[in-house]
Amino acid sequence: MAQVLVQPGDIQGGRFTVRGDEAHHLIRVLRKQPKDAVRLFDGQGQMYRGVITHLDSETATVQGDIVSTLAASERRCRLR
Repeated sequence: MAQVLVQPGDIQGGRFTVRGDEAHHLIRVLRKQPKDAVRLFDGQGQMYRGVITHLDSETATVQGDIVSTLAASERRCRLR
């Protein structure tokens, strides 16, 4: 599952919007399509699971629905 940075203000009302270089990467490099799952993080400690609903390569935007907020235990990793 792709993981992308989304601006905190671009997560509103159960929906998300990814813009700019991150959207370009999803569209052109990873070739994501509607109904594909993505993991989103906002750089402030919140992580979400989402599903893409719309991609626009001309404006470099990806929109979708937030499916769930990841629990703290899902976000932790152990380093040895």
